[in-house]
Parts: sequence; C-alpha cells; structure tokens
Amino acid sequence: MSDDEIQEIKVILLGETAVGKTSIIKRYYDDTFDTNEVTTISMSYVDKIIELNKKKYKLIIWDTIGQEKYRSISKLFLTEAKIVILVYCIDKKDTFENLDFWYNLYKEELGDEAILGIAGNKADLLLEQVVPYQEGEKFANERGAIFAEISAKENKVTINNFMNDLVKAYIAKNKGEKINNNNKVKLGEGNNQKKEGCCGKSKSKGK
Repeated sequence: MSDDEIQEIKVILLGETAVGKTSIIKRYYDDTFDTNEVTTISMSYVDKIIELNKKKYKLIIWDTIGQEKYRSISKLFLTEAKIVILVYCIDKKDTFENLDFWYNLYKEELGDEAILGIAGNKADLLLEQVVPYQEGEKFANERGAIFAEISAKENKVTINNFMNDLVKAYIAKNKGEKINNNNKVKLGEGNNQKKEGCCGKSKSKGK
C-alpha cells in the first residue's frame, strides 16, 4: 500500500436493542442526534474518512440489529472486521449482563484478530446509572479491551476520542507494536445531566 492510498478499516457495533448503536454512529458521523429514532431493523453502514498522524483512514462503520432472532445475521457481518465495539447502556443492567453473549460472538468469529472496544452509552444519565464505571472498566480490562463511557445524546468529543483510541490501537497492532489498552474516556460528572436516553436506527451509506 502506497503512502497516498487510504486504508479501509471495517468497524462494527454490537449490543442489545435500543442501547444506542445507531445514535453513536450518527453522532460520530455527522454530529447529529434524533430523539425520535426507532429500533434498527436492517444492517447499514456509513463511511467516514479520518486523519491520524498525517495519514488518512476510511472507516466503514456497520450498525447491527440487536434483536435475538437476528443475531446470526450480526455474526455474519463480523467477517473481516478490524474493530469491534460492544455497547451497553449505563442505566440498563441487562444490556451490560448480556455483553458476554456479544463478546463470545466476537471471539468465536474473530478470535483475537480485531481490536475490541467496550462502550457504556447514555453517560448523560448519571442519576439513573446502575452499571458503575468501575464495573464496565473491569469487564473491559479482563478482556483486553479499550473502555469508555460515552453519550451519543450530549457529547461528541468522548466518542471521537474513543474511536481515535481504537484506530490507533489497530494501527499499532498492524505494525506489530505493543497495544496499550489503558485508554479510558469518561464524561465529567460535574456536567448538568438530562434524563433522556438515546437509541435508534441509522441511515445507510455516508460520505
């Protein structure tokens, strides 16, 4: 690959229905958020070109369906993924408890070939938080994953930082360098928090 060639990186988000996978993608892609989003019922993706260390990368970011009856479809789309992000809601314990299923799906299909991220979404709902930051962090550390609490509703910066950390880890792994999984992003607890969640369905292709 020449220096001018843009490397493509397949990214896929996995998690239960209504954890906000689509909203995370939309916030990252074009900095928008729709409180009226509906549950994703089909696989879709967006393209986003980013630049790190003066080199451009094209992220192909896939949204998936969380419903149980479609989980085999989600597994098919894991093929050739370079970055996998498992998403849960900090205000819904069951979405965190079900991460083991998604983690096992990822391991079964990709082994240790992909970079793994764990994202606790809806970090704007601190007053309703039932999955402590430390619990999500522990889950990630035990699986060698990069961890972040993010808010698709209120904060694009934490999502950008999280995605950059994942891409940097992928680049390092490609170069045979040691990967540092201690990158953790957390929303400041001093921010004014609102009590609305985020979930929904994404449009398909992007830029």
